[in-house]
Amino acid sequence: GIYKLNFDAGCVGEVMSGWGFIIRDHVGDVVLAGGKQNMGFSSPEEEEARACYYALRTAISHGFDRLVVEGDCQPLISKLNKRVIPNNSLGYFISDILSLVVRFQFLAWNFVKR
Repeated sequence: GIYKLNFDAGCVGEVMSGWGFIIRDHVGDVVLAGGKQNMGFSSPEEEEARACYYALRTAISHGFDRLVVEGDCQPLISKLNKRVIPNNSLGYFISDILSLVVRFQFLAWNFVKR
């Protein structure tokens, strides 16, 4: 079946950032979740991209290959849908994320409001 992966990132000032994700099945039951804290902080969009990347890597390592991926960072989701890789540090994250897409039989990007 197709699973839904939601990811999000946040920060505590410019000192610490963190991210998390959750994967649910077709009835909404949680099948996998994770998160991580990082010292330091980059831009909010880069933190969201970092969250997405690690969530996808974890999903792959647990055998998920059909996902609807949802995030609340509209600029990031738009870039991923359009496969736009900016020429800045965010571009490295987006390139890494897009390199993982080929590992999935199905993957769709959705923007969701908070």
